[in-house]
Amino acid sequence: MKTCHKRSFLSSIPRWPLTATAACLLTLATPDTRAAAGVTSYTSTGYYLGVPYPGDTLAFAPDNVHVRNMLSLLRVQSSAARLTGRRTVLSHGYYHPDGSGTIYGTWTGEVGTWDLTDPAAPKFTATAGLWDGSWQGAMQANHSWQVKIIGRGTGGAVDGLELIETATRGPGPLEDLAIPINYTGILGPAGALNVRVLDDCDDGNTAAWQFVINKGAGQLIPANGQLTVRGDWRGVRTGWPGDTGAWGVLPNTWKLQDGQTIELRVDVVSLSQTARDAQLWFGDVSRGYALHLGKDYLVFQKFESGRGAALQGGNFVAVKHTRVVLAFALTAAGDNLILTGRVFDKDNPTAMLYETSSVDTPGADPVISNAEIKEKLGMDVSFDPDWSGRPWTSGVRVNVGVWQYTDGTLDPAEATFDNLELRTYDVPLLAIGKAVRLQWPASAFPFTVEGASTIQGPWLPVLEPVFESGGVKQVTVPTSDAMRVFRRK
Repeated sequence: MKTCHKRSFLSSIPRWPLTATAACLLTLATPDTRAAAGVTSYTSTGYYLGVPYPGDTLAFAPDNVHVRNMLSLLRVQSSAARLTGRRTVLSHGYYHPDGSGTIYGTWTGEVGTWDLTDPAAPKFTATAGLWDGSWQGAMQANHSWQVKIIGRGTGGAVDGLELIETATRGPGPLEDLAIPINYTGILGPAGALNVRVLDDCDDGNTAAWQFVINKGAGQLIPANGQLTVRGDWRGVRTGWPGDTGAWGVLPNTWKLQDGQTIELRVDVVSLSQTARDAQLWFGDVSRGYALHLGKDYLVFQKFESGRGAALQGGNFVAVKHTRVVLAFALTAAGDNLILTGRVFDKDNPTAMLYETSSVDTPGADPVISNAEIKEKLGMDVSFDPDWSGRPWTSGVRVNVGVWQYTDGTLDPAEATFDNLELRTYDVPLLAIGKAVRLQWPASAFPFTVEGASTIQGPWLPVLEPVFESGGVKQVTVPTSDAMRVFRRK
């Protein structure tokens, strides 16, 4: 391995930018969604001030070149005064054969003001507050780049706030301090940035909703700041599961990129004695995935018109089913789709009561059989086997609903909901190539990441920065002869 100072590579290797982030966030194209309370958008403009330390270059081979510990300073002025200030950015990265690069690192930002009386020598005055966070992104061979930045505030007016930014820089020499860096972002209280409120049900307006029922009669009932889905199937016997279901349908475009997670959350306020379960759906016009919360089960359903309805998995378990928050998440994982269902206690939102998951693959997957349903639940109902086909990662609506298992003599069934939210998490999957990205739940016991050339060791600590996003901690480690296998200790 050859190690040398970065300046000796300036003739053949471009210098790294000072701030970064890539990875596309989920884009929502729904005019009636609202950001969570306290979340605001902003724009900022930044310029390089200088590079106190240009970093070190590690050349393992002509096509395996890495840069470490580039230290840069940045002047930022923002439409949000709490983001105007001076940033210090630590950059790492590695090159691709075409001259582009993957870049990532950490940053801190001092809140303050700039005196530009002399533009060639801007003067900074710090006020109270400090930002810190991490970033990752991609640089093109022409030195343009797009990055994604996350950060958290401490002290002063930024205490307890979080931000998510996308920053872009146009092509041109990286030494050119006149090229602007353009930021767009959102700022808000901790935990609020990934939340879009689809309907808080407070205004009693159901104009955006549609009501769907296949047999029987029913309606959507807005009252007391909540939404009730009601179905009346007197005279209708449950055979195929769609016979005795009713749904409130809210148009909302959703789409997943590989490695992203999208989650619906809704309060299940109450479920009538005659109702068998409450439902939460990601849907398209004629297909979708559902999470069913019953009094003795939490299961997933996959539906497609013309093919059927299959129970993709889940568990038969007694779980609290009223005054709970029902959460249904989809995660795109290559050719597969991971379905996750969770139940939280409404009276103690940090208490997760139950969690289950299943995977929809392009093949025909095992399902919960009708014989199991009859044995476990005493219901004689005709669900279908799974069918082959790539899982769906986009749609145009979300649903809440109620289902009844009936011989046609039961009174109407009702499920009452509140606070329908859509959450997005940009959580990259483990990827092996020029680098390995390791991830683990943020709530887990603290780990030390170590690497070695073989499974026998010797094991050395990984010094790359660990950052947290969407409840997951992750670290990106460039592979080398010295580090080809990794472990958490």
